[in-house]
Amino acid sequence: MPTALEAIETGMRITFSDPLDKDFTENAAHYKIQTWSLKRTANYGSRHYDERELAVKSAVLSQDRRTLFLEIPEIHPTWGMEMRCELKGAAGNAPVTRVIHNSIHHLGKGLF
Repeated sequence: MPTALEAIETGMRITFSDPLDKDFTENAAHYKIQTWSLKRTANYGSRHYDERELAVKSAVLSQDRRTLFLEIPEIHPTWGMEMRCELKGAAGNAPVTRVIHNSIHHLGKGLF
């Protein structure tokens, strides 16, 4: 389960409650990221504008296997982001797909 999410200039850092399987997690093909803009009006809701898929260049798991860094060269502030992640726990569980929705208002500094 994700417990923290941070957008930085080079990608996304996601911290999980339990350790992940290193070999499986570091396969960048297991991540799909889409962003979009919204149109703010007096009405509730907005359709998605300027939808884009962002490429994940690499995926690196921390030494404790709980923090994942996704290198995303085209990352930018956005009203909407969907990260679809295929994950596998270090305990040998079967892979699961998780979807995280978020906004990015500001990109922090830092690397992994």
